Amino acid sequence: MKKIIFGGSFDPIHLGHLNIANRALAFSDNVVFVPCNINPLGKKPQASSKDRLKMLEIATKNEKRFSISDIEIKRRGKSFTIDTINSLMDGNEKIGLLLGYDSFLSIDQWKNTEEILKKTKLFIFKRPGINIDRVKELLKSQLLKKADYELIDEKSFNISSTQVKIYAYLNEDISCFIPADIAEYITAKKLYQIKEEIPSLHHG
Repeated sequence: MKKIIFGGSFDPIHLGHLNIANRALAFSDNVVFVPCNINPLGKKPQASSKDRLKMLEIATKNEKRFSISDIEIKRRGKSFTIDTINSLMDGNEKIGLLLGYDSFLSIDQWKNTEEILKKTKLFIFKRPGINIDRVKELLKSQLLKKADYELIDEKSFNISSTQVKIYAYLNEDISCFIPADIAEYITAKKLYQIKEEIPSLHHG
């Protein structure tokens, strides 16, 4: 495929994100990281759009097949995947969509799901704590039975952005979760230091 979209809050980007993005390069020569402005089904990012973009730039600077699009941030408001797909598609050629088990399991709640499925090939990767049987059950549903998809059988890192935020708040070492230069950026910018904005440790 010409390109695969990898959307998310990236608050912050971590080694788990980078591992699966590298794996996706087996299917495309261009993985496009698209940080959301506001996830309609999730929490508001704690770091600013500017900081999240900067961390993405740092994380992807040494891989020319990675690119970043700030289209959702510039669009403002809630970020809907179908709008991003329509903006980044090349004509009528399908575009790839990289998403974890957790995101995939909510796809029936997305805006214009049927249109998304017509215009994309889904690349679905493991997320810790989520049973593949739930994924396979959804793939057999009436909504998804005609979906074009690939299950990426890749060992996932048991890392979440939530973990990084909690460790950063506690001034613990975060270098095992994220690239060293991003850890330095977080420390220098004093990111993730607001206790009441740290979500419960279950998802990220």
